[in-house]
Amino acid sequence: MTPYRNARYACAYCGQSFVAERSTARFCGSHCRQASYRQRSKKSAKDLIVSVTHAQNEVVHKNDKSEGSNMPRLLTVHDVAEILAIAPETVRKWARQGRLPAPLRVGSKLRFDALEIQNWVAEQAEVTTASEELSHANR
Repeated sequence: MTPYRNARYACAYCGQSFVAERSTARFCGSHCRQASYRQRSKKSAKDLIVSVTHAQNEVVHKNDKSEGSNMPRLLTVHDVAEILAIAPETVRKWARQGRLPAPLRVGSKLRFDALEIQNWVAEQAEVTTASEELSHANR
């Protein structure tokens, strides 16, 4: 028997004291665990746009080797994955499914226009905000 078994803990969401059978317990019940998850996962559309734009600017500036050029900035699959905080394979899959702006092919490699990705992210944030407002109105 471990010394942590049936120990008293404070819920990470509501602060209520509870008896836990496991040493990894953080919440007094599923309702607090789910509420905490919803709270953590909610980001306003504005915060999302700001964070994605910042990440995109870092990627573009990191890869910027042609100062003063009028050529569009092209992002690799890994750059887009970093901007969207998803796996590179998901970027490839979404490109095949048409869920992302159409990529350019350079040989066998996919490249994305940075401006199109930025506009797509802003559009997705607007759609998300509108659907959240609609779901709150229906409650």
